[in-house]
Order: sequence, then structure tokens, then C-alpha cells
Amino acid sequence: MTVTKQPTHPWLADLLDSSQVKIITRQLASAKVKRFVAHGSQGSSAALLCGAVALQGHRHILMVVGHLDDADNAVEDLELWQQAGHDLQVRRFGALEVLPGESSVSLELLAERLSLVHEMSDSASNYAKPMVIVAPVQALMQSVPIPSAIPDMALTLKVGQELSPGNLATWLTDAGYQRVEGIEQPGEFAVRGGIVDIYPPMGANQDPVRLDYFGDDIDSISMVDPDTMGSGKRLENVQLIGAKLEQLQSDNATTAL
Repeated sequence: MTVTKQPTHPWLADLLDSSQVKIITRQLASAKVKRFVAHGSQGSSAALLCGAVALQGHRHILMVVGHLDDADNAVEDLELWQQAGHDLQVRRFGALEVLPGESSVSLELLAERLSLVHEMSDSASNYAKPMVIVAPVQALMQSVPIPSAIPDMALTLKVGQELSPGNLATWLTDAGYQRVEGIEQPGEFAVRGGIVDIYPPMGANQDPVRLDYFGDDIDSISMVDPDTMGSGKRLENVQLIGAKLEQLQSDNATTAL
């Protein structure tokens, strides 16, 4: 007996091929249309409509929401398109948050923002695939780094590089990483003699890495299995994201959206 696998969320196909979505897509593609307003969409349907328009027009859509929680909900709704097999890129552009008395921002949100800014500034990858960027209003009111300033908000480590474990630990702490006995969560690092384990923030989409030192020189860099803490694939270099608050507020390194 042959079992036919039913498509996930088949009703999304009806939305994608609906006359309303096609009309919106044509209007947005027209050079004569300066402003287009579509009424009647709310809640999850607004996010799904943005995904349909992005897919139908093979374009990027910026979805503006009121709060960070709304952005999280919209991202979950948009992921239904991916579950249904559609090649839709979904990105959250979060607002940076700094706790009272802190000098660094949330590493996860910083990595998320810098990764998106870098991706959007890369002409080779820009608009390569349909994408919906979900951003709360507050995130759009905050400045973003100019492309040339992004390298200053990251640290690139290479095999053979001279950088003592102590100096690396100081940079990680200043950049917002938390020092622990053993890494378990994103944004943590641990120093054990000549070994430094680093768990990059979630927004960076990176696996944990291990640096083995010979004196003050980085002897090797390898990926780490967070479950077994065993060393894996060898790497030639790794880039760590992190920035102090003053860097993100500098007029010379940032620009308004």
C-alpha cells in the first residue's frame, strides 16, 4: 500500500495563489505606485500575508510591529511557510536593550542585528531569496553600524595569533560574555589553563568553539559539541561578535535607518 504524504498547511497554497496577494504584489512592483494600503489583515494573518507577498514577488518585506513580543509571535507565524516547504527567509530585527548599570547590550540581540546589517550590505547575497524582516518600532528608531564599522564590533581569532588567554577573557567580559566554570549556554566562556571555550550568542548562528593555547599563541581552534564537550572539526579562524555601549552610540560608527 502506498501512503501519500499530505502537504503541511495546504491552505497556505491557497493564500499564495489568491487574487488579493497577486494584486498587492503587482501594485508593489509598479514604479507608478508610491503608496499602497491593504485593509482587513490583523493578528497572524498580517504575518502570513507578508510571507505570501514576499514569496509571490520574490522580494524583501519589512514588517513593523509594536513590541518585541509581537515580533517573536510574527516570526513563529512566518515559519509556517518554511514548514510548508517554501523557501522563505525570516529574520527578526530586535531592539537593543541595556540593563541599568550595564555597559554592554544583549549579546543575542546585538549578534542578530549585526548579522542582518552585514547580510543586507552584501550586494552578492542581498535580495537573493524572498525574505520577511520583522522589526518592532523601537528597533527601527535605533541607529545601526555603518558597514565599515562592523569589523570593529567583532574579534577575529586565527590559528597562530598571539593573544593571551587573559587578554581574550578581558575582551569577552567587556563585550558582554559571561565567565563560567563550564559553558552551557550561548554568551558564556570558560578558561581552564591553556584552553578557552566560547559559546557565541544565539543570534550569531555559531557553534561553540575551543581555543588551545601554546603560551600566548593560539595553537588550534576547533568546534565543540555542547553535549559531550568534545572537540570536533578544526577551524582556521573564528569571528566573535561583541561591542560596548559607546561603540553602538558613536556618531562616527553608526547611522540612522
